[in-house]
Amino acid sequence: PAPLQTSHNHSADQHLCTYQCRQMVKADVLDALSKAEKQVEEYQTKLQSFNATFTEADAERKHFRDKFLYSEQELAAAKGREKMLQEQLLMEINNSQERYTKELQSCHELE
Repeated sequence: PAPLQTSHNHSADQHLCTYQCRQMVKADVLDALSKAEKQVEEYQTKLQSFNATFTEADAERKHFRDKFLYSEQELAAAKGREKMLQEQLLMEINNSQERYTKELQSCHELE
């Protein structure tokens, strides 16, 4: 009867060991799952932060692009006005020169 008891104790020890091993593995898996869930939360928070930063930067980029395009239009308009004024000034100089030449001729004819 003694060997049977040893065999029975060995079997009970084996079941206890198997149960303890399962519990340890379960605890390890739950711990790893908990850590993974925390990491997912951290990554989601970082992603939200990056998305907010990106959205803000994109809005700022669009704002500066619009300002740049407006400045280009202003520059083109200013160049157009400058060219028109130069042409007008040149025309006035030519007209003035023609009047001066005519006056000079009139003076010579009177002499």
